[in-house]
Amino acid sequence: MIERNKQTIQENSDYLVKSFLHFDSGVISESEYQMFKKSFNIQIEIAEGNIAALRNELSRLEDDTTAKRLIERFLEHGNIEELNRRVIAGLVKSVVVNSNKDVSVNFRYASFDLPYDTLSTFSNEPSTQSHTTKGMVV
Repeated sequence: MIERNKQTIQENSDYLVKSFLHFDSGVISESEYQMFKKSFNIQIEIAEGNIAALRNELSRLEDDTTAKRLIERFLEHGNIEELNRRVIAGLVKSVVVNSNKDVSVNFRYASFDLPYDTLSTFSNEPSTQSHTTKGMVV
C-alpha cells in the first residue's frame, strides 16, 4: 500500500510538470493549468496522508509485537524452578550492593512488578523501579 501511494505521488508530480509544460507552450490556458495543478496537488496530499497513516499503523503493530514478546518472556519465567544466568539476564537490569550491604535489584521492565492478573497492562518502557532487600544477597 505504501508503494502504491508513492507511485501515486510520483505520477501526479509528473502530471503536474507536464501540465506546466503544456501551459508554458500554450497548449492549455492558465485557468486549465490552475485546475490541473489543484487536482494533482490534492491527489499528492491524499497519498502523503495515506502513507503517514500506514506508517503509524505499522509502528503501532510493531509496538504490539514488542509487548507480546515481553509477555511471552514474562510467562516463560512465570514458574521459575531454577534461577540461572539466562533468567537473571532476561529479567534484571542491574544489581547494586551498597556499602551498608543493602541490595538493590533494578528490573528491566516495570511490568514485572505488577500482579499476574494485570498482564494486559504491560509496558515495554524501561523500569525506573528498584527493590531493596536489607542484608540479602541475590
